[in-house]
Amino acid sequence: VPCRTLRMKASTIYSQWLGESDKNMDRFFDELEELAGQFVQVGRRKHKLPVFAVVEEVEALVRQRGGQDGAGGAFDRILTTFLQRLDSTRPELKDKTIVFVCTSNEPSLIDHAALRRIGGRIEHIGMLCAASFPKVLEKHLARVPVESDNGAPQDSLRQALVNAITAHLFTDDRPLVELQTSRGAAKKYRRDLLTPALVDRSVQQAA
Repeated sequence: VPCRTLRMKASTIYSQWLGESDKNMDRFFDELEELAGQFVQVGRRKHKLPVFAVVEEVEALVRQRGGQDGAGGAFDRILTTFLQRLDSTRPELKDKTIVFVCTSNEPSLIDHAALRRIGGRIEHIGMLCAASFPKVLEKHLARVPVESDNGAPQDSLRQALVNAITAHLFTDDRPLVELQTSRGAAKKYRRDLLTPALVDRSVQQAA
């Protein structure tokens, strides 16, 4: 099937000219709805397939109204257009399936109305356990090469590295720090402090 995914980026929406940013937002939705309305032929039958809109770092486009950084007016106009076009009760969206996938590391900056309109919810990622840590590490290592002394394939080198680091962190019984509390001593290990952001930073420094 043809491409069914469009990406919205702040760099392609914002413009230095007054009103141009609003038009760029409208143009994106026009293309999105046009693609969602097209029939795709599979065999002898024609279907209307879902379309995905991916918006990374969505807080750059739908910030809370009345911003204090001097750009509130521009952000507010973009947000108004976004909310108007994202209204699921619009007749133009009848019989069209459009799925928005929006991500952000700063959910507190997203306008509450926009968060409700996209059916969003805020998920906070906590500490990593023995099951989730290797998955996160594998994801970050997939982007960097691993040096080999014996010509072993990259995939096997990465897997061996993940296994070795996971085993070291989750079998090391030496506490990193021991805290004295009213309930007694509390020992904290390296594995108790692991977050996805820490894994990301560590891989970047090592690379």
